Amino acid sequence: MRKTLMVIMASIMLPVIFLFSIREANTQSKGAQLRNTGSPGDGANNTCAKFGCHVGTINSFPGSVSIDVSNIPTSGYAPGATYSITVTVSESGRNTFGFQMTAEDQNQNKMGTYSDNSAVRQEFTNWVTHRLSSGTGVFTFDWTAPNSSEDITFYAAGNAANGNGLSSGDHIYTGSTTIQRDILASVNPPLNSPEYIIYNVIENGILIVEVQNPTLFYIHSINGQSVQSLFANIGKTQMSTSAWPAGTYIITNPISRSSKRFVIR
Repeated sequence: MRKTLMVIMASIMLPVIFLFSIREANTQSKGAQLRNTGSPGDGANNTCAKFGCHVGTINSFPGSVSIDVSNIPTSGYAPGATYSITVTVSESGRNTFGFQMTAEDQNQNKMGTYSDNSAVRQEFTNWVTHRLSSGTGVFTFDWTAPNSSEDITFYAAGNAANGNGLSSGDHIYTGSTTIQRDILASVNPPLNSPEYIIYNVIENGILIVEVQNPTLFYIHSINGQSVQSLFANIGKTQMSTSAWPAGTYIITNPISRSSKRFVIR
């Protein structure tokens, strides 16, 4: 009787184990498990190339993963700004790809947030991964920069899979790229904030600007002709306007895209 019961239990458990194994293999097509980018914060050796995920040695095959941040200005990111990023996983002869990416500062703090779309999804704010496996290996999504003045490094791990639904035979690659903060943008106040006040300009031929943070301004005539730039440090900054023709001028902060008019008589 006991033997018969064990046979019955085995006949029940084997299909369950089989189904669980299939589910685990297929789960990866719907996004990577958390903390598998190979970043310092996730663990330098913590990628999908491990037991229970995709076995193999990182970067040991003729493929690659790249992170395109060309949408971010060379001067650096502006806090709160949103940029398009593209992660590309490639290997000749492969047509099933996935990835996971995170962004960290030098202290391993996670930086910024990601926007979901039809190809990718954000995971607990700190990571972005494929929503479904891709036949091209190209994943494009938006990243919103944090309110920070630190350099930020993006870390990505990519999987060039063989498409058999199993954990063996897949090739894992890692890559990273670092961006700097825009020195001016990182200290400027948010968009539409009253970050500067213009005091008297006219009678004594002096333009006086007061700011709470270092701010770069551009000055144009009312017809759009560039006149001068002004970098204002914290507090009051003065500029002589005695050589300027009488008329209306516009002073603009290009980072916050805010401006004010003033008149020289």
